[in-house]
Amino acid sequence: MKVFYGLLLQETNTFCPTKSDMEIFRRGYVLKGDEIKQRLLETNTEIAGFFTFFRDKDAELVPGIACWAVASGKVKKNAYEEMSDQLCDMLKAALPVEGVFLAMHGAMVSESIDDCEGDILQRVRNIVGEEVPVVVSLDYHANITTKMVNNADIMIGYRTYPHVDFEETGYRAADALYKLINGTKPPKIIYRKLPLIVPVEDAETDKGVSGKVMRWLDELEKQSGIVSTSFFCAQPWLDIEEAGVALLLYVQNEEDKWSKEADDIAKYVMDNKKKYYSRYPSVDEALNLLSNAEKPVIFVDSGDITTAGSIGDSTVILRAMRDTKYKTALSMVSGKAVEQAFSTGIGNYVDICIGGDNDYGYNTDVTVHAKVVSLLDKPSEITGRSFSGIKADSGRRAYIKVGDNLNIVVAEYATLMYDPQFLRDMGIEPTEMEVIMQKSHKLFRAAYKDIAKTIIALDTPGFTDKNLPRLPYKKVPRPIYPLDEI
Repeated sequence: MKVFYGLLLQETNTFCPTKSDMEIFRRGYVLKGDEIKQRLLETNTEIAGFFTFFRDKDAELVPGIACWAVASGKVKKNAYEEMSDQLCDMLKAALPVEGVFLAMHGAMVSESIDDCEGDILQRVRNIVGEEVPVVVSLDYHANITTKMVNNADIMIGYRTYPHVDFEETGYRAADALYKLINGTKPPKIIYRKLPLIVPVEDAETDKGVSGKVMRWLDELEKQSGIVSTSFFCAQPWLDIEEAGVALLLYVQNEEDKWSKEADDIAKYVMDNKKKYYSRYPSVDEALNLLSNAEKPVIFVDSGDITTAGSIGDSTVILRAMRDTKYKTALSMVSGKAVEQAFSTGIGNYVDICIGGDNDYGYNTDVTVHAKVVSLLDKPSEITGRSFSGIKADSGRRAYIKVGDNLNIVVAEYATLMYDPQFLRDMGIEPTEMEVIMQKSHKLFRAAYKDIAKTIIALDTPGFTDKNLPRLPYKKVPRPIYPLDEI
């Protein structure tokens, strides 16, 4: 048995003006050949799950490329073409193969192609033909398109948000591929696309509307005839023509019965859609809650989430907490502040300007008088369950302290900044803080489970604004909720 595998994974935020070039991917990882297994085998990733499944199987696993980058703006045309061409060329060189496994996000957009996953899957299908099974693992926030559905035999999404089942999803996808290779009849696809854009704050999979849907799907998968089920809330900051929530059921029989089940699930989601749109406090409102809140308190800067494609340079919370009486840790992106801190040196005081390279309103410059406490020029390794083992490269970092209570880590580049190790590497112990700002919606939760006592998501502006009608959508299909009444 000869199986080709590869990974091309990034979540795009089409509102973010920063373009994703190969340098952004290199700060994540760009791996080829044996490097993939050496680097990712012991990580919580889909590829690791794929390796685990095939560990005791008589199979030749042929590597393609593995490219991952933190969420950001559209992938540059030449970068996308370089990665996708390499993947397809390596697949051609590996022929003949009996199966293909691809780990992808499902929400990658380039400067020239809105549906990168659909484009890649169509090219892969053209290379291997109709008889070779192609199975894909996808993020819960994948945006499913007709081209993706038509060119993959099975697509399997995460079951968790906050995401912790990366490896498990890869394992399930590998299992499905193995069965197809060994003669299981390719399943029929039941696909539902819903006119709905869902902000991520109330889309957890252990409660609420999405929680009930996931439990529903778990029960369905226990029944004979069901091969796989997935529910995708889709990346909400994606302005493309096929945007929206999706449901996929792969079935072997009784297609009419399972089609009605899919309709029932879709109806439940649409009937309860408003439960996805809670109101969150402003920064000032949240500050008024601090005195009575059990600490440490996590403030989620929902408008500037680096794990969802924002830049990480918002100064909204910094401006509100410059004179805070609470021991506070803020993590931010500001290349100019990092440069100034490195020029100043450890132990010295300086007026440091923190803000974005371009002023978009939410990231207006703030100057603070601060002491440079520590400097670092190496990645942090994530220790929590989400992306455990992955090295988060934010370039150079500086820990500066303003007054007695305000501790700020400024980084050169946006990355996964949510893990406690990101602060500990700089000399800040999260358990000693009273307030910790996160630029992650949910991924921090697993790592901070035994640290955070209160979590408050804030209504803040930026390229991941939770108030979706405030964003300039132009291409999404209309009508669609909440931009329109449905």
